[in-house]
Amino acid sequence: MPTPRPSPIGLRLSRFALVGLSCFATQVVVMTWLAALGMTLPLANAIGFVVSAQANFGLSAWFTWGDRPARSRPRVLARRWLSYQATAGLALVVNTVTFTVALPSVPPVIAAAAGVVVGSGVTFVVCHFLIFTAAPLRRRLPAEETR
Repeated sequence: MPTPRPSPIGLRLSRFALVGLSCFATQVVVMTWLAALGMTLPLANAIGFVVSAQANFGLSAWFTWGDRPARSRPRVLARRWLSYQATAGLALVVNTVTFTVALPSVPPVIAAAAGVVVGSGVTFVVCHFLIFTAAPLRRRLPAEETR
């Protein structure tokens, strides 16, 4: 079976944006629901972000970077998931700070969108070059290569 060809960067960015928009919609729905239950908006937004990040990982692995090899090997998938969670944590901090700063002057959905936009650039770079890379996330030791 031939190896899939890498996606051009424009196609990958389009897929990244499509996944991001669908996950942002998930975030907004969760945030709005939790806020209606009486939770503070920054906390509701953060929880919505965490929920949407799980969907984002799955869609990113399958759709955005689906052409990268080894996505189905359990150890590689586990390392990618853990690395993605760390990246999502960083993005959550950026998102929450941006949301909280923007909230006094714009509606909650606009503040949430601002948080997503600010964190998306970092997330894309980390995912593209570190998490969903075609190379393994750790180098193989010479002893492992001879087995």
